[in-house]
This record gives sequence, structure tokens and C-alpha cells, in this order.
Amino acid sequence: MNAPVKFDVDIAQIRNHYDRLSFWYRTLWGEHIHHGYWEDNESVARAQIQLMERLAEKAGIPRAANVLDIGCGLGGSAFWLAKKYNCRVTGLTISPVQARMAKKKEKAIGLCDQVQFQVADINLWHVCLASGRSTLPPRGRGVDHQDRSRDAERKP
Repeated sequence: MNAPVKFDVDIAQIRNHYDRLSFWYRTLWGEHIHHGYWEDNESVARAQIQLMERLAEKAGIPRAANVLDIGCGLGGSAFWLAKKYNCRVTGLTISPVQARMAKKKEKAIGLCDQVQFQVADINLWHVCLASGRSTLPPRGRGVDHQDRSRDAERKP
């Protein structure tokens, strides 16, 4: 059996990429900077909605659920979940530029009570799913992507 391939990932380079190019991604793809699910000759916008519809269905997201959107980008999926399912969504991105863009739209469309965005590096979070306990910060307090001190203490 082959060992999994590992790549060195520089979060700062990824953050810089999204900080520099998010405006262009939004211009090309709209608020959903993910791909879509095509069944026929749908537009990109419709295919993106179809992808979210299928993922929400597969995930079994109930109405009024609390959703954590890791890698939320510009917030398109978070806005859609808030509108379509009346969810409360916390979106996380490593890009301060994406978070600002999402927060600006959040205010413009009046979803401040349902959607919030934070700059956070999920790689620094430790979640124990078996016990239901976690070190996730309380709502409204993000993990600063520069705060590696707690993470360093936990490494074996």
C-alpha cells in the first residue's frame, strides 16, 4: 500500500492568493466561487445553486440549523443557506479580504442576525467529535490566524 502524498502548504501564500484575487473571482464566478452541478445547459449561476441544493440535501441540513461554513469564500453559500433554510451561519476564511467583502454584503442584504464571517485558520482548531467537546471559540470570537501559541502547546 502506498503512503499518502503530503504537500507542504504555506497558509500565508494561500491567504495572499485569495486576498489578491477575490475581486476577480467574484467578477468571473459571482458570489459563489465554487464550481457547479450541471444537469443540462444551465448557466454557471444556476449550476452553482444546484450544487448547493444537492449538498444541503445530502448533508440533511434542517431549517433553522446552525451551520459552520469552513472556507466560506465570499459568503455565497452562507447567504443562500440563511435565505433558503433560515440557518444561522458562521463563515470562516483565511482571507481578511474575503471576510470584509462578505461582511459588506451581509450588511447590504440585511442578514446580520443570521450570518457572520470570521478570519480563522481551521488548521489551528482542535475538535473532539466523539465527546462533542471542542476548543472552538464562542460565537463572535474568532481564532486569530496568527495565534499559534496554543496550537504549539498541544503538539505531541
